[in-house]
Amino acid sequence: MNTMQQSKIDSTQKDDILCTQRHQLHDATNAGVTFLLEARDHQDCWKDYDLVVTRMGDEWTATAGDEWVTAYTGSVLATVPDARVSEAIMGAWNLLKTTSRPIGGWGYNSISKPDASSTSWALQLAEAVGAGDSEQAQLAKAFLNTHQRSNGGIAAYATEERVRDFFKTPPHISVEGTLQAHTCVSAEVAALPEYRFRLRNCFLPITLQIAT
Repeated sequence: MNTMQQSKIDSTQKDDILCTQRHQLHDATNAGVTFLLEARDHQDCWKDYDLVVTRMGDEWTATAGDEWVTAYTGSVLATVPDARVSEAIMGAWNLLKTTSRPIGGWGYNSISKPDASSTSWALQLAEAVGAGDSEQAQLAKAFLNTHQRSNGGIAAYATEERVRDFFKTPPHISVEGTLQAHTCVSAEVAALPEYRFRLRNCFLPITLQIAT
């Protein structure tokens, strides 16, 4: 067997491996989408673990996240080339429209104070379904602006009151760190077109400093 024949065999084997891997990736993605679509409730809402402690009558109880995880899951699904997701993400946005706060934005769940992280994911979903200019989205963008700090980054919470309400933090414990700009939240917000270059310019000097 000469070199050319061996090269053709090797190329065929590589093509077969790549074809198998593409099928495996397609099957895994399809299974993941199926799981997420079946995980919705009757309101097109996704929920995760209990976290927020709230008072229900005379008792305190933990409540599950719904707004944040619905916004996050819907936004990610919107990037998947699967015809089944269109109805699901539109249903998710229609639900979030009804829970938008009067001041703008969304929270971990519908009974918690709004935050920049949850709001950024809801806005990404709004963009994905063509609702980026809706009343709820415009209010949310104005809400996000209140979370931008002097260094240009975005904080998860704009006020101490919201932090203490969410985490049930006692008065003697400082929450200053939570009110500062966070890279993770800023990165989420940077996914939105109108914030992308603004935040890139904010963090580029930090990135260059670390690199050098």
